[in-house]
Amino acid sequence: DVDEATLRQAYEERKDNYIKAERRNVQQIVYGSADEAQAALNKINAGASFVDIAAEKGLKEVDYNLGLVAKSEIPDASIAEAAFSLEPNRVSEPVNGALGTALLNVTMIEPEQVKTFEEAAAELETQIGLERAQEEVSNMHDTVEDARAGGATLSEIAEKFNLPLINVDAVDRNGLGPEGRAVVDIPATSEVLQAAFESDVGVENDPINTENEGYVWFDVTEVT
Repeated sequence: DVDEATLRQAYEERKDNYIKAERRNVQQIVYGSADEAQAALNKINAGASFVDIAAEKGLKEVDYNLGLVAKSEIPDASIAEAAFSLEPNRVSEPVNGALGTALLNVTMIEPEQVKTFEEAAAELETQIGLERAQEEVSNMHDTVEDARAGGATLSEIAEKFNLPLINVDAVDRNGLGPEGRAVVDIPATSEVLQAAFESDVGVENDPINTENEGYVWFDVTEVT
């Protein structure tokens, strides 16, 4: 369980995760000089469209349309600043960019969206719960390893720390018992069986990592 005070503190600390930045559909035509860019802008001011000017320059949409982007996604800081200062469907003055002098046009603006605490609370609770669980599992891993290093058996460790101990009387490398039926209570079955059949009686084996970030320790007690 995660109390509300912890959730609110986490929300403030991770608030950037719940902000979807403003995005704009940006169009850009780059010229080799400021004079060329100004001449093109004059045509636009006289009635030509941005698309007309792009076509006149031999550009296809894929050449001049940067798509729907956040300010941080435009690598040229000068272009980004100008594009995110523009009113929609109003062509910019010539902008000196890294690749030349550009005319910019913004066709659509998607406003910044901020997820409120109430909207983020459930997600936060899950995140924090998982983080705490992972920390507990990590601490238990170290505790078990320390106990094994001190000579404790898996039975003794399971009893001392209230961990589940599974006794598998007999299983082959395919996961079948003596009756030919699958043994179903082995966690991380394929990984444990592979390691078990590479081990032997009395060998201290490394724990097996499970898909859900847990651990399985095992001993081979007898080989038939």
